[in-house]
This record gives sequence, structure tokens and C-alpha cells, in this order.
Amino acid sequence: MSNANANLIQLKNGASISAIEIKNATIKGIKQSLLVTEGASEHPISKILFDNCIIDGTAVNGYNFIQPDLRIVAEVAVKNSTIYNFDKGNHFILLQNKDAIDQAINVTVENNTIFNIGSQDNQAFVTVDNRYSSASSFTFKNNIMQDVRENPKAIFMFRSTNVAGAGITVLDNNLVVGVVSQSVKGAVLVTETNVKTLSGLAMAMLSFPNPTAGDFSFSKFSPLATAGIGGVELGDPRWLKATATFSPISFINAIDGQTITTLSPLEYREGSLTVLPTPVLDGYVFFGWSNSATIPGVIKSIPSTATGTQVFYAFWGEGGNNKPIVSTPTTYTISYLNLPKLVINPNAKTVSIGTAYELLEAQCRGYRFMGWYSDAAHLHEITAFDAAQSQNTSVYARWKKLEAFYAYPSVAKHSVTLKSSVENDTVNIVSATGIVLKQIKTNSFETEILVSDLPTGYYLIQSAKSGLTTKIIIK
Repeated sequence: MSNANANLIQLKNGASISAIEIKNATIKGIKQSLLVTEGASEHPISKILFDNCIIDGTAVNGYNFIQPDLRIVAEVAVKNSTIYNFDKGNHFILLQNKDAIDQAINVTVENNTIFNIGSQDNQAFVTVDNRYSSASSFTFKNNIMQDVRENPKAIFMFRSTNVAGAGITVLDNNLVVGVVSQSVKGAVLVTETNVKTLSGLAMAMLSFPNPTAGDFSFSKFSPLATAGIGGVELGDPRWLKATATFSPISFINAIDGQTITTLSPLEYREGSLTVLPTPVLDGYVFFGWSNSATIPGVIKSIPSTATGTQVFYAFWGEGGNNKPIVSTPTTYTISYLNLPKLVINPNAKTVSIGTAYELLEAQCRGYRFMGWYSDAAHLHEITAFDAAQSQNTSVYARWKKLEAFYAYPSVAKHSVTLKSSVENDTVNIVSATGIVLKQIKTNSFETEILVSDLPTGYYLIQSAKSGLTTKIIIK
């Protein structure tokens, strides 16, 4: 079963359907939803069933696969099926916008293999947001659910999100890897038993031949072959290949000859094509797999004609030279030297290569900035860097120390203290109209000057030697 349109079944204006049962089907190519409804309807959907199906969600983008909005649903069942590649979709099954407190719903999810469901945090394989009666049951048994992606999401097998939710949730003998089994609100009672784990199954990782292509095969020697309830296979029973021959795969780093232990699959099924994984090594770019320890190759898969143990060597770098990435810098740095403690330097420390940069003036109290220089001796002034500059560099600030000449407090009533870098000076106190009112001889760097005999107002203290002035206010 495939579909070129966005939705396979779309019911509008309250139209309904008594039941939908899909058995022994391969479903793929649906871009949005297999079932979506619009408009309220009081006609219940008695059953939504998938049995013995393979459902490929690669085409689904941003939608819920089963979404019977505003509909009472009495039963949902997913059994003996494989659902995979819904990592761009949302919930696989979402029941919402229709409370039915007198209606019991029965959800059964058993013997399934589920791989990569949901594109956002808090999405789930089954999400129930409707309020149903306390006689409702949600049963999840003997399933494998795995999530493998570069940016993991908080994904659940089952979520009941209504704060007034009710019923009983039974989770038994499930293996979940990279996902959480359940999250419920309200009065939903949860029982979770016989939880399967990789360590409990003595498995280093959950490894399938080619899960993104829909191959979840495992041999009769795999722990999964007897991990199900009653000692049968775990997950979708079709993937136990009891008569098939599985052979081991080894992945080795050609740089150091060490085994790469983080890759899967660890075995392949003879007679079927197996796509090889892409390894990641910090500081290197993967070139390709080779069956030689010394000659680079670009092997991408194990052919269906292969037999026996397969050993592959990972080569890295340009042409498989096993050289690390030589990164080309995109910026250079400028170090600013010979700066006083209280300097204000508005210049950038990092500049993009390929752009010109003009140096700005620095400022510091008590100093006059005289320019930037490329050398400590201040022989070669520099005002900017052109677009060809690419190497880290340094510049030196040149300063001229200003002579001190100020009075404190700047607002006074009786006296002020004049601080000057000039000894044996003559200073004048000048009114706002330019009249010299007082003249004082100084013979030290600090001189106390009486101002109580001056009227309230603004005055300048002026040095006869340096010409420097400072303002005071007399109250």
C-alpha cells in the first residue's frame, strides 16, 4: 500500500468510519496521515487495527500518522508489525479533542519493532489526550522500541496527557533503547514488569543489519530470539531468521589498528545486502571502508553474495591518507600593548580575514594618545590593517603623560587644595568675566588656597607657567 497524496484517508465535515483494519500490508509514501478527521462526529470508530504490517514513515513530515480528531475510538491495536523512520513526523497515533468519560478504550500494542518515532520532545508512539472512563486499558507487551539519531529527543512509547485521565496501563516485557516507556497524568494506574535491558540481555548494543532500510533481522543465536514472553522472539516475529546464516563484522581504525566498538551492525545476514555505517573520529574526515589494512577503499556495503566474517578498515583524510583536518583560520587576533591601567580601548581583539580594519584611538585619563605603532620603539606608525592581513599581530600604543593641574574639592566654601606637577608657580583665580581676583605663589606640588573671601560663583584657577586651568565652584 502506498499513496502519492498527502493523506490516505481524510474525513471532513463530521464524516466518520465504523472501523479501519489493515493486515498483511506494506505501507509507505504517505506524506502526512494515513487517517485524519475534521469536524465533530458522534459515530464512534469501533476499531483501528494494524496487524502483520511493515510501515515506512520516511515520507511523513510534521504530521501525526493516525489522528481521528473529535471522534470516539473504542479500540486501537498494533500487533506483529514494524514501524520505522518516522523521525520527521510527530505522534504515530494521537487521540485528542473528544472526551468520552462513559466510554472505555482499549489500546493494545504487542510484538512490534519500532524505530525512530517523533521529531520533537514529548512525542510518542501512542498519545491519548482524551478523557475516557476508568475501565480503559492501555497494554504494551513484547515490543522493541529504539531511537537512534544525532540529536536525541525525549520520546515515549505511551503518553496519557489528560489531567483527568483514567484507566490501567500495563507494560510487560518491553525493550526500549533511547526512549522512555511511559508518561501519564491523572488517575491512570501504571504497572511495568519484566523490563528488558541491553545489559540484562548481555548485549553491548541493539544492532540490526540495516534499520533505516527496514531490515531488523536477527539470528536464532541472538538474545532477542528468546527474550519474548514464553521464550519466543522479542518484537516483530518476522525478524527472527532461524534458518538464515549470520556472520560477524569487525570494524577497525586504519590509523592505529584498534577495533571500533561503537558501530553497528555487529553481524550481517548472508544472502542480503548490508549497508556499512559511517564512523566519526574527532579531528578527521571519514574517507571510506577498505578490506585492506594498508590500501584505502570506498566500500559502502556488504553484497548479498558475501559469506563468512567480514573485516573492514576505516580510512580518513584526503585520499585516505589518515591525516587530520588542517583547519584554515577565518580570523586573526590583534594584541594591544603598552596600555595604562585605566585605559579605554574600543578596538576589536578578533578580526575576520579578508576584511580591512581601521584602528580606533584609545583613551586614558592623564594621558594623550599619540597613535598605534607596529614596534615597541614607536618608529613605525600604523593606522589600519588591510584585507590581506591573516596572521595574528600586535600593536603598541604611544602616550604623552599630561601635567597634573586640578583642585579639590571642586565645590568648596572655605578652601581648596591645588595639585600641580609644576613647582614654584604663580596661579591666578579668575572670575567668570575674566577678572583676576587673587594671585598665589606656589612652591610645592600641593597648595591649599583660601577661597572664603570670594563671592559665590564659578572660577578658574590658571597656571602662569603651564597655562593649564581648572574650574572650581564657591558656595
